[in-house]
Amino acid sequence: MGVMLRALMCVLALACSLACPVSALCAALPTACGDEKATLRVGFQKDTHGVNDPAPGKAELVFIEDADFRQSCFLCSIATRIGIDGRWVGANQGNSYFAVAVTPGEHHLCTDWQSSDPDLKSKTGRGEIKAEAGHIYFYRVRITRIGYGLELVPVDRQEGSFRLRSATLSIALPPLRQGQ
Repeated sequence: MGVMLRALMCVLALACSLACPVSALCAALPTACGDEKATLRVGFQKDTHGVNDPAPGKAELVFIEDADFRQSCFLCSIATRIGIDGRWVGANQGNSYFAVAVTPGEHHLCTDWQSSDPDLKSKTGRGEIKAEAGHIYFYRVRITRIGYGLELVPVDRQEGSFRLRSATLSIALPPLRQGQ
């Protein structure tokens, strides 16, 4: 019985040692995201509801946050960050959007809640794209009602243009200095 118990303890110890790194990896942000500690500030530019054609040799990615809550949305005050290929490129807050130019080729996308709440922090949306120069690609950052998850959903130009009509352009603001 002592040998069986020792063997069982060894198996449990091995399982625990393997489980810890795996759970730590699961809690980390996907590599498409940016630095977990980075804080992005969001401002808004009113009366702007369009996207320009991409610069020569570039593609344009448009990210539209869609807080589709009919009555209230307490999470609309929390920014969602967008990362491309391991760095944050912008953020949305509420029904807002922004666009970013990228080089042609494959890109890995990520969105997450900019929050210190561990339950929200674990919710991410991911995607990838093979961008072509001269094209505009629209993504809906969808907040799910159940569990307040995030989805990064590609949408066609018609739906993207429609969603832009009710969204406000978000702009990056410089980070706050200590004491502000």
